[in-house]
Amino acid sequence: MRCKKLAALAAVVALVAVSAFSLAGCSSTEQAKYPTKPIEFVVHSGAGGAPDLFVRTVSDILTKQKLITVPITVTNKPGGGGSVAFKYVASKAADPYTLLGTPSVFTTQAIISPKDSPNYTEFTPIGLLCIEPIAVVVKADSPYKTMNDLIEVGKTKPEGVTWALTSLGSYDHIMALSISEMTKAKIVFLPNSSDGEAVVQVMSGNADCVSINPRGVMGQVQAGTLRILAVSTAQRVSGVDAPTMKESGLDIATGGPRGIVAPKNIPADAKQLLVEDMKKLVETEQWKNYLKETYAVPANLFDADFGQYLKQESERVEPLIKQAGLIRQ
Repeated sequence: MRCKKLAALAAVVALVAVSAFSLAGCSSTEQAKYPTKPIEFVVHSGAGGAPDLFVRTVSDILTKQKLITVPITVTNKPGGGGSVAFKYVASKAADPYTLLGTPSVFTTQAIISPKDSPNYTEFTPIGLLCIEPIAVVVKADSPYKTMNDLIEVGKTKPEGVTWALTSLGSYDHIMALSISEMTKAKIVFLPNSSDGEAVVQVMSGNADCVSINPRGVMGQVQAGTLRILAVSTAQRVSGVDAPTMKESGLDIATGGPRGIVAPKNIPADAKQLLVEDMKKLVETEQWKNYLKETYAVPANLFDADFGQYLKQESERVEPLIKQAGLIRQ
């Protein structure tokens, strides 16, 4: 009888030991904090462009400042005006190990190609870090000295203003559409495959003006061959001697948004860490140098505030895109 009791007691002790070991193992797993494996950071375009520079700068700061302690791999997925990258990241629902750098076409592409490109609701907003200004640029010897001069031509000349830009549906296009809608000036758009090609259109006299990020023309502006009429942001841009659109009499404050999103439904702790890391990132000297070098202005909208921005921007640009006949059925 006593042997049976001892055997039963031993079995209970063994069961308790196994349970304790199992619980310890669970505790260890539960305490593993995000991130525990490499992160993939996706760019919607090829290497070397402005979106690629943005993502690589953010990635570099995150790792150098040890805000993220796992490797970050930058992956370029060009194609479809951004749709290829957007669809890829959206397909990783609940996976916090895939991030996307949001370019200026992030909101517009989903409106232009709704069947091919997921919209902002398919992503988790992390942070809108900066806005890249759009400059309206003319040749240095152009008769257009102000934005009003340019608009008057669009209102009085039958042929209107020929306006070079990188691509239809881009933010520089959206800004010009806003100007046309607001002033009733006729604008004939001349899309190009690159910033450089768009600038050549102005230099050669094929276009009256070009809308472009200031960094793409500052060399020629400083050399005295090009002149900036105005910039699109709410405040003047440091290093750019030009008024804002509002100072020029146009109620416009916009620019190319640069932000970070993750796939939909990522874990709350991962989202919180990413948001906090981005808040720390924008305080670093490396980030401030990036803003200076790219003429970008801080945005600093995080989490739900960034989500609200994406919603408002989508609602703002959709009528303009529809009016321009850019939506593909």
